Amino acid sequence: MLIDKEKVSAVGEDLTSVNSIFPGIPPALIVTVKHLFLSNNLLTTLQGIEKFTNVQIISASNNRLVYLDSLEALFTLKNLKRLSLLGNPITKLPFYRDHVIALCEKVDSLDGVTVSDLDRVQSKLRYRHSRQCFRRAMDNVARNSIARHILLTLYCHHEMRKKVFNRMRYATSTYNM
Repeated sequence: MLIDKEKVSAVGEDLTSVNSIFPGIPPALIVTVKHLFLSNNLLTTLQGIEKFTNVQIISASNNRLVYLDSLEALFTLKNLKRLSLLGNPITKLPFYRDHVIALCEKVDSLDGVTVSDLDRVQSKLRYRHSRQCFRRAMDNVARNSIARHILLTLYCHHEMRKKVFNRMRYATSTYNM
């Protein structure tokens, strides 16, 4: 790992967590870092990256980032200008770019592609829309689960009534004989 006043390079170190680089960095230096290179590791989340409060450039390409939630720590990085996540499975997700641009309001370049003001506006709108769709889908899942429970309960009651009625009918028919 290479540590400079404004740069930390932990490329190809088989890191599984951003937090695992902190023991090697003096605490006073963490806030001065502007360039952070974490490519070619085994990262599944960027949790811990928020401690680099003044970072402007992050390269976390070719890791194992899969879920959009794994990027939430980027939200607090108000000085972030350039971000590269190329080579991560997450980049293939629908709305990935919109999610990252909405999350990192000041980012000028994402995966080597310039982010314009129009991109920012459109991304925020699409991000909001995708979140609303997700919430509606989750609401529908909950409603479907409730409806299924009600149907199963009604079916059980129906079956129980049939059994009780059949027993009563059998009991009355044997009584009348």
